Amino acid sequence: IYMTYAMPLSLGVCGERECMDIRLLEEIPLDQIPQKLNAHLPRDLRVLEASEPVEKFEDIQYGDYELFLETETPEVLEKKLDNLLNRETILVHKHTKKGDRDVDIKPDFAQVTIEGKNTGLLLTMRLPCSMSGSINPALLLEALKQYEGEEPFYTITRKRLLLKDFSELR
Repeated sequence: IYMTYAMPLSLGVCGERECMDIRLLEEIPLDQIPQKLNAHLPRDLRVLEASEPVEKFEDIQYGDYELFLETETPEVLEKKLDNLLNRETILVHKHTKKGDRDVDIKPDFAQVTIEGKNTGLLLTMRLPCSMSGSINPALLLEALKQYEGEEPFYTITRKRLLLKDFSELR
């Protein structure tokens, strides 16, 4: 089987518009591929479309993410997030293939937007996501625990992958 994923997701992160490169053993019209694959996939995993690649996975530079934080007191959590995001530096311990190190994630989370929802807060963010290095949105949660003592239940969803010019991967 030849199957390559564009910027594989971290464990526990959902994806909505993920890309995969596959090699088929026979010619199948592109418009028939989703139907044929979906017939053999779990109900909640769907192929939306198939196309010839335009860009390479190596061209990916960013990911758009949503981070939903559940809380009974959204105002309190939002204040703590504001305190965190307004710090001069936000140092967290990051585990990489090259070893563990402390990194300042403040520049990566400079454009976080926060919106109140019924049962919590929805944060949206654009983070580096490339072959040369990526920032996991969960690092913000580690910082929230470390600096503000908060550990809300959360879900992380990558909404889409983007190229250098911020256009969507095709």
